[in-house]
Amino acid sequence: MLVLGCDPGQTESAWVLYSHADRDLLALNPNARSLVTHYGQGANAEVVTRIQYHAMQGRPGVPTVPVVIEMPANYGPAKGGAPLYMTAYWAGVFAHACDPRPNQPGVVRVTRPEIVLHWCGARSGFTKAQVAAAVAERLWGLTTREAKGTVKSPGPVYGFKGYHLWDALELAAWYAETIDLPKRKA
Repeated sequence: MLVLGCDPGQTESAWVLYSHADRDLLALNPNARSLVTHYGQGANAEVVTRIQYHAMQGRPGVPTVPVVIEMPANYGPAKGGAPLYMTAYWAGVFAHACDPRPNQPGVVRVTRPEIVLHWCGARSGFTKAQVAAAVAERLWGLTTREAKGTVKSPGPVYGFKGYHLWDALELAAWYAETIDLPKRKA
């Protein structure tokens, strides 16, 4: 199952196309692993076209891959202002680019505290490094350093630089674990 995670920023954003090793795949191949198939980060105008392409899998129209976008939330008076508004603006641009239909049913919006709660068990008090470590441990049983790997021995997220890409991965994997898998169990 593919999921596209997008972490918007005020000028640069990151996206990850994540393939989740769901129960059906694991039944066929017990050694199957979840993996990142494509990823990128850059100027928002460039990211729009990349995520639109991956959400629709090269076919214009409605998204064929679920899109999960982190939505800014109210983090208090000291954390708001123009950067927060620009991030919210770009989150809306990305959502519309991926699904122009009314109410955008192909797009899921989630806030950072919900993501942190899923990966770490509490809504706050964790750094980006700690959340990334929890994701690497749960998905692959590795540390973040092992998940990145080296040139000679690349890991599942080889090439990730900074936490913007980790944030996008956290969103996509969150969707796979909390939205998609419970639907399949029913």
